[in-house]
Amino acid sequence: MNKKLEILLSSYIDGECEHPKIVEDMLKEDEKAKEIYTKLLTSKQIKDLNYTECPLSFDKIILSTKKEPIKQLLVTAGAVAIAFLLLFPLIKSSHQAQQFKSKILTEASR
Repeated sequence: MNKKLEILLSSYIDGECEHPKIVEDMLKEDEKAKEIYTKLLTSKQIKDLNYTECPLSFDKIILSTKKEPIKQLLVTAGAVAIAFLLLFPLIKSSHQAQQFKSKILTEASR
């Protein structure tokens, strides 16, 4: 029954129904018919939407996502290198200061 009802409602939506008054009365009374009508109407509206073409091909979109891990690795490696270059002198001078303090304390304790 649902397939025949879908065909009837689809023809009504397309303006091809021979007895639109009967379908209108059915839509007022039958909840199942209203539900199918709403689904068919939504489907027709989606088909009527204007879509714009994407300037990129699907292959280029996929390849760009594959390059992302390499980009992330390079950014991470760069951040580590910068951190090392900035922090190494601080650590080195801190270590030298600690050695100097240790040397003074050992001399003072003698």
